[in-house]
Amino acid sequence: MKRNASILAALLILALVFTGYAPAARGASAKATGLLTETEAMMGTLENGVYENLFLHLRFAPGDEWTFFDRDELMEANGQVAGLLEDEDMAEQLAEAMEEGRTFYTMYAQNPRGETSSVLFQRLSATEALFGQEQATLEASMEPSIRQLESMGLTDVTGEIETVTIGGQEHPCLRIRGTLYGTTVFSDSTAIKNNNYLAMVNITCFSEKSLKAIYDAWQEPEGEEMEGNVFTDRAPGSGKKG
Repeated sequence: MKRNASILAALLILALVFTGYAPAARGASAKATGLLTETEAMMGTLENGVYENLFLHLRFAPGDEWTFFDRDELMEANGQVAGLLEDEDMAEQLAEAMEEGRTFYTMYAQNPRGETSSVLFQRLSATEALFGQEQATLEASMEPSIRQLESMGLTDVTGEIETVTIGGQEHPCLRIRGTLYGTTVFSDSTAIKNNNYLAMVNITCFSEKSLKAIYDAWQEPEGEEMEGNVFTDRAPGSGKKG
């Protein structure tokens, strides 16, 4: 487990090289009746071990062995001092982070083997929002990410960008593989651009079997999809192509 902790520490830094993860407090329910604000939709909801994000039109249902970061843990992951912000809503913290150009985790989950999945948001500049592409973001991130991991002791580090299907959507994904303490590390970061924001859906695991299982846990929710401040109807199973 000590080795897994070292791997995860390295990969948390890797996630932040692009963008990577933001918090939805355990049991929080921003979803629901009426129109959601943009940041409420970006935060998503976590209920009964299932995370749902209408802004990305994704649902993560990994099963009972997985645990999700609670509010304080997410605050710490975002570099906040949880005790000083007990009365502030997480969506307000997200809005402040986006305004200041910081990255922000909305969800982070892990299983007993130290495998993880997370969601990280970053606000794009006006130029990036207009012309920025998911693929270009990953291309610019790949070499710095590989160098960062090599400096932390990973060996045989490789990276490539492939199109993956996650929750019925097709998006480019930076797929990094390496070895640490004799363990093969699989790290996938899928870029999803929506309006003025870029999200990274991150997966870190230690086998092809686990990788497939985690992708399978990312699903397409039924109901509405939020784009910017507007909800759009989407029939179950339609799948947005990006």
